[in-house]
Amino acid sequence: MGMTGQIDGNAPDGVPFTVAAAPWPVDGLGNHRVVIRVDKPGGWVRVRLPWRRHDLRVADKGVVVAPLDSPTQTAPSMVFSATEEVGDIAFDAVAGAGLYALYYLPYRFDLTEGWTDTHYLTRKDTERTDKNAIWDRLPFATPVRFEARSEFDRFAPMELPATATELERLSEQHPEPYWVFPEDRTRPVRMFDRIPALWAARGPSNALVGEARPNEYYVYQLAVCPRTSDLKDVRIDFDDLVGPGGRRIAKNRLTCFNLGGTNWDGSPLHKVVNV
Repeated sequence: MGMTGQIDGNAPDGVPFTVAAAPWPVDGLGNHRVVIRVDKPGGWVRVRLPWRRHDLRVADKGVVVAPLDSPTQTAPSMVFSATEEVGDIAFDAVAGAGLYALYYLPYRFDLTEGWTDTHYLTRKDTERTDKNAIWDRLPFATPVRFEARSEFDRFAPMELPATATELERLSEQHPEPYWVFPEDRTRPVRMFDRIPALWAARGPSNALVGEARPNEYYVYQLAVCPRTSDLKDVRIDFDDLVGPGGRRIAKNRLTCFNLGGTNWDGSPLHKVVNV
């Protein structure tokens, strides 16, 4: 197995996923937005967003659009299409040309006695009788960057799913019955039902590069993904790690936490893992 290609995991479609310079008010807006540039002096514009979402019921969730520097000045908007891969949205550029923010996972706090609950805003399009006819007539606005409210909220790169086309290409280039994606500890695996765009472009591999300090317990990841059928009772066998000059880390110093270890009473612990 080898490398398929290279991709910027933080900008798989050319629009970067970043963290905002300063957090915005979260209630009613949520933790994720895309900054959009409007060149038209005013009126309705359309934008296509390669948002690569991993949340449920994407088409049911609402959006909030406002000038970037004035989040309370909301603009009328209409969702023409919302899939996990792409969103087609039109909005009225109420402040004229400039930068706008489209919040695509907005939620509200529900304050009740003893606790706080939250709910995502549902989709509420602006009513227009000519909605089905205007999309092709509207000028395009430009997505500049996706922003998370904080580093904790950030999706990229490990929570940006590969598209159906990318997965089809991956299967054509790697017809093996299962794939193994090595990953460094700096990018914890976050999706267990999807393959990140980063992996789809990079392809499965038998190589991993990581950095560890002397005497540090270095943790790395091997993500196993069955392609043709389920895998039962997955096992791993270690070999000694041999470095320059014959320096060696013995295989009995290596551990897979998901497959076994030491139980609470000091006895060996063996787990059965099916994928």
